[in-house]
Amino acid sequence: MNIVYALIFILIFAAIAVSAPAIIAKRTLGKIIAIFRRHGATDAAHAKSRYELGLEKKGFMKEIMSPSFRDHKPKVLESLISSYVVRITDDGKLYLEESKLKGTRWELKQ
Repeated sequence: MNIVYALIFILIFAAIAVSAPAIIAKRTLGKIIAIFRRHGATDAAHAKSRYELGLEKKGFMKEIMSPSFRDHKPKVLESLISSYVVRITDDGKLYLEESKLKGTRWELKQ
């Protein structure tokens, strides 16, 4: 009977370990989209730098000294850039490509 409980515990732990990163990424994605909208960086004319958006990469020491220890925003931002949801202007500023969000839960409702 103890083996059954141990196996159930292991399965639950494995399910949490597998699904936690996806849950964190989805929550972080919504936060990043909100940051772009709050700053009005939704087209090339209103693009902002990472610093202006508060999305600059932190150094190792700053990251481990922060209360949340792990900041997932830089990694999620890079995935948004690689999927062209966030675009980069010629001068390195960023903006949200709202048209790429059509049909998703993050689509801006008019």
